[in-house]
Amino acid sequence: MQYHSTEISASVSSETAYEGDIIAINGELSDDDGNAVANALIYIKDEDPLDADDIISTVITDSEGSYSFNWIAEFKDPFDNYVELYAVFEGSQYYSSVRSIQIDVLVSSDWR
Repeated sequence: MQYHSTEISASVSSETAYEGDIIAINGELSDDDGNAVANALIYIKDEDPLDADDIISTVITDSEGSYSFNWIAEFKDPFDNYVELYAVFEGSQYYSSVRSIQIDVLVSSDWR
């Protein structure tokens, strides 16, 4: 099998949330020929510039190369109310590693 570079997308259902809200995180992983990469381990992480990034969850792509995760919004950093989410595939024997764009989600206390 030939080695391929990969592309990963990421999106969230909302970029603002109250603590405890459910945010859907979705995306797709494909190779440089546009083929879906199935059964791939995807990490959903929070960027931490001064420390190791937090792993929020891991998910496996389906047969279409898609992944989906429902995150319960929570504060991750003591410095601000933003959670800097991204998805990453760390590569494999046949596929390169890839990181998605970063999506900043503002998490607020429940004042409702």
